[in-house]
Amino acid sequence: MSKRADELFRRFGPLVLARCRRLLGDDAAAEDALQEVFVRGLRHLEGLSRSDPEALAWLYRVGTNVCLDMLRSRRFRGATSLPGSSASRPSSGAEADPARGPARVVEDREACLCALASVPAELAAPAVLYHLDELEQGKVAAILGVTRRTVINRLAEFARRARITLGGEGE
Repeated sequence: MSKRADELFRRFGPLVLARCRRLLGDDAAAEDALQEVFVRGLRHLEGLSRSDPEALAWLYRVGTNVCLDMLRSRRFRGATSLPGSSASRPSSGAEADPARGPARVVEDREACLCALASVPAELAAPAVLYHLDELEQGKVAAILGVTRRTVINRLAEFARRARITLGGEGE
């Protein structure tokens, strides 16, 4: 690994890994995603400016896309559940009760990941940054290298498609 890539891995690897864990819900898959980010990055990291925000934004963007690709490939391979979903955990009576909080959180997370996996990366990336990372639209635009208006349009299109995917077309 080049000196620059090694430096970026040490500084930003934990942040990218946390992003991957958040999206994938699985430590082993997140580690795989992190490795893929830096494998892809080896070709491009030297060309990035010395600006840490630019490098981190690029790594986040690539990390998000790698994770979304992994989620899509699971979905298309016919995976019956996503990591962290109720179907992949042992279920107790309390956890299976829909009135209980943890079960609802698991369902919401699974629905969110399903919606993210069903749209193109250009719609999923701003949705992740805005809804999961809770960044302002202007910051999302800066990270993605697009205008704020583009972010607004992509978020609206993501919401429309997510409603369709999750069965709430008329909502």
